Amino acid sequence: ASTSSSNNNNIALGSAIPMDIAPGQAVRLPVPLAVTGAGGCGGTSGVAERTLELAVEGLLKGKLIRSPSIRVSIRCRTGRQNFVFTFEDDDGSLQHAAAVMPLGSGGVCEGGCPVLLTLHGTSISASDSADSYKDTDYRFGVESAWLLAPTRHGAHNWEGPGHAAALAALRALPKVAAKLGVQEPDIGRVLVAGHSMGGHGSWLLASALRDQALGLASSASWLRKDQYADSNKVMLHDIAAADVELALLALMRSAEAEFEVESQAPTLAGGLPIMMRVGSRDQTVHPWFSRRMFRTLLAAGASSADVTLTEIKGKEHWWWDTETSHA
Repeated sequence: ASTSSSNNNNIALGSAIPMDIAPGQAVRLPVPLAVTGAGGCGGTSGVAERTLELAVEGLLKGKLIRSPSIRVSIRCRTGRQNFVFTFEDDDGSLQHAAAVMPLGSGGVCEGGCPVLLTLHGTSISASDSADSYKDTDYRFGVESAWLLAPTRHGAHNWEGPGHAAALAALRALPKVAAKLGVQEPDIGRVLVAGHSMGGHGSWLLASALRDQALGLASSASWLRKDQYADSNKVMLHDIAAADVELALLALMRSAEAEFEVESQAPTLAGGLPIMMRVGSRDQTVHPWFSRRMFRTLLAAGASSADVTLTEIKGKEHWWWDTETSHA
């Protein structure tokens, strides 16, 4: 492979990877890239484009073929901005997550910095999810903790594949820190957070990480898929299924029972600090969901000292905590 670039920068490939591919076969070809040269990113953020010629060659019906050149955009980041890394998910697919190193500790904590693992809502990117964590001076990140914002988009994800991707991102984070030459995070101590679709997923993830969870912050979350929005009503809007045998309906419902948040209440109750927030005028995810989960947790044995519910007066699904945004 070869590269062409400017400003004394080059994209360097790790090594050539010989591979035999049979006709009709599809394979994943990992290509490690690194920016080299005196220019670097110049200590600034931005997007730099380079031309990469990926030398994939082969014989097709006796004729030598070669892949075309492609453009690669390199996102230069400073130490106080989120960066995006890729990892291999449990199903073999390549996924990505955004992360920000701990604030205020130089990335070093006694015994290792814990992780705030946050799950985004529908249509939000991993980078935007990470950038939602900032103080009034617009310093991004979390004090003395790694911030991890995975993504795996899908219809109401963070169930199934999305849930597994969040756990895989958490396992991958120490390797990323090691490559950066900084102290590895303590993934045995995790604070789980999420908003909207991510709020729903945060309940399920905190339950899965109960022994590692330091706390849970769930905002504007819905509890069960068929309760959220008309398009999710199980069997109700299917005109082809006017009459469904009750035993079959129960079987279909049981297939999604593990994603019903209220059923996780006994696991989450009992000493885990839980904070719920929702806008009092939320028209996307009604405050009713948070109120119901609050009551369910108390009924499961949680203490009102551990579980709090705050309804922000006059706010809808999205709002600024500050009166004005900074430039």
